[in-house]
Amino acid sequence: MIQGRKLKNSGAELVVTDLSELTLETGGELGEKEDKPRGENKLLSALGKTETIFARLQKELPAIFLDYDGTLTPIVDDPTKAKLDEKTREVLQRISKHMFVAVISGRGLEDVRKMVGIDELSYAGSHGFEMSCGLGYFDEDDKKQQYLSTLEKAEQELGRATRDMQGIRIERKPYGIAIHYRGAVEREIPEVESLVDSLAERFSELKKISGKKIFELRPNVDWDKGKALQAMLGQFHVDCSRITPLYIGDDTTDEDAFRVLGDSGIGVLVSDEPRRTNARYILRDPSEVTIFLEKLAELAAINIIKGI
Repeated sequence: MIQGRKLKNSGAELVVTDLSELTLETGGELGEKEDKPRGENKLLSALGKTETIFARLQKELPAIFLDYDGTLTPIVDDPTKAKLDEKTREVLQRISKHMFVAVISGRGLEDVRKMVGIDELSYAGSHGFEMSCGLGYFDEDDKKQQYLSTLEKAEQELGRATRDMQGIRIERKPYGIAIHYRGAVEREIPEVESLVDSLAERFSELKKISGKKIFELRPNVDWDKGKALQAMLGQFHVDCSRITPLYIGDDTTDEDAFRVLGDSGIGVLVSDEPRRTNARYILRDPSEVTIFLEKLAELAAINIIKGI
């Protein structure tokens, strides 16, 4: 992997296949979950602490993980229109020259790869069920077809049941079904959720996940963005005790990654208001994410010029 080689050239020593083996100087083990989310009043502005965050990243080998919708781009009614602006794309290209960068999205792998459009990055789609490095949950699972068959049945039932509902959009993903209700009539939303709940109850292979104006049905297995992050880091041919991961995300599904990082990584929540989260820092919106990443890229370039 290109970025893996970059890290290796920075001082790789060992191959660690299980991220739970890694311990950083902060004292906690990566993967250790906190019992409760942090309180709202403890979130710090990532823009106000950029140099502190960068100093910690540079102390070890940095690895940047990013959600897509709501993080790199604003949330829009039609996900096909959530285009990455050219400034953000240029910033990602710049920062990828100095740090490992991966995008972990609920979108399908090929979809998010196309939306970002940067070959040098690594990608995980469908909440990590698909990965560009070939480490998705089903890569070695002989039950893959069973889950796909069940998703097909659920998709057909959802289509029939919501056919006459305005503002409801059913999106089939490679390993999931998204039920978007951002434009729905408010009084119909409980009916939609009840429908999703009943499908999850009838089809034991599936589970319901809630997000921003969205319900999702996906395989009922122990896999999420946090597990995807662990799998991607565990494949680096480096001494993993030297890696400092940073994750930026906006939705409830990103909390799985924040919990995996704990205090041994850096979690940044994207939200226009504080909320209970396992992240430590906050950015208000995707425009601030771009500014934050741009500052990281500038600091990295300065350090290279200084020979640090």
